[in-house]
Amino acid sequence: MMRIVSPETIAAEIERSRAAGTSVISIDHTLTTKGGVLTRFVKQGHLPATFGFNWDALADAVGDLTDTLVAVGPTPHLPPGVRDTLLAVLDHAAASAAPSLTVLCSPPESTP
Repeated sequence: MMRIVSPETIAAEIERSRAAGTSVISIDHTLTTKGGVLTRFVKQGHLPATFGFNWDALADAVGDLTDTLVAVGPTPHLPPGVRDTLLAVLDHAAASAAPSLTVLCSPPESTP
C-alpha cells in the first residue's frame, strides 16, 4: 500500500530503513525528468542492465522488488505528469506486491 506522509516522516523512514539494511529508492527534489526518475530506480533499485527505461518496464521491475522502501519526497522540479504517472505505477505495485515493498509519498504540494 502507498501511504501519504510528511517529508519529515519520509526522511525518518529512509534513515530507519537504511540502518535496518533495507534497500531504499529515494525520489526527491533533485530530479527534473522522467529519465532521471528511471535512472534513480536503476541505480538505487539495482535493476538489470536490460531495464527498458519506460513506465511499463518500471511497473514490471517494481513489482519484483523485495525488502525495499520507495520514498517519493517533494519533487517541485518534476513535471506534474511525470509525478502522477510515477505515483500510479507505484500505487499499483504496492497494492499487488508482497508486504516487503513499502511506498511512501509526500503530498504533491510539499516543497523542500
